[in-house]
Amino acid sequence: MVLRLYAGEAEKLEKILLQEGAQKKGGNLVIDGVTLSLYKRKLVINAEDHALARYIVGFLTPIKPHGGSDEAGKGDLFGPLVVAGTFLENQLAMRLAIDSKELSNGAVEKLAQFFKSKCHVVIEQVLPHELTLNMNAVLLKLHLNVYEELDHCEPFYVDDFGPTVQLRSRGLVPIYRGEVIPAVAAASVVARATFLNWLKEHNLPAGSSREAQQVAVNIASEQGCSALRNVAKANFSLVRRLCVADEQNLF
Repeated sequence: MVLRLYAGEAEKLEKILLQEGAQKKGGNLVIDGVTLSLYKRKLVINAEDHALARYIVGFLTPIKPHGGSDEAGKGDLFGPLVVAGTFLENQLAMRLAIDSKELSNGAVEKLAQFFKSKCHVVIEQVLPHELTLNMNAVLLKLHLNVYEELDHCEPFYVDDFGPTVQLRSRGLVPIYRGEVIPAVAAASVVARATFLNWLKEHNLPAGSSREAQQVAVNIASEQGCSALRNVAKANFSLVRRLCVADEQNLF
């Protein structure tokens, strides 16, 4: 388990835990046989021990409740575009909220289940064949939808993806590298888990690598454009080219 820390918290936390009976072992701390690795911006608990995590979080400065949203699948050839929104009040959840890009797929899935069970979570997605408009226009609509579904909770942060004026005018707060905000990081985890589950169900690769592109070519040549559009984003240039080729019977 990894707990989020802010500037200056690591030093204070180490002093407190030592006073509370933690043992120093090399560069780590040990509590009840569990090793803690303390860094400037995070604490790694080398066990799935939620009781210990809650105990430690109790020594940290509380974070004010807030909401946020983030997306997954934007740059991936296959799969839906997913936007998740979360409203966080639980202090442990806020400390467990780490940007999904820093986590393994397994950790993303496990953490997403935790957020769904402990926090207010909503998920919006657009399936590949429905993605015919500009990606940012679709994203704007999805982020506004999750904000509305979370009853316009404030403050509500979103990773800044471009339409800053439109977001601010509706009450959202765009933040560059928004995953520094716990609710945005939690949303990134939930959105990523939803997206990865879709890929797993359809046995398709993430990303837009040559491997993914070749899979798209194979689907178009073997099953046709209609089958490709069911799993690959219709507004990607490769999908458009392959569908033109299919319509002209070039395969």
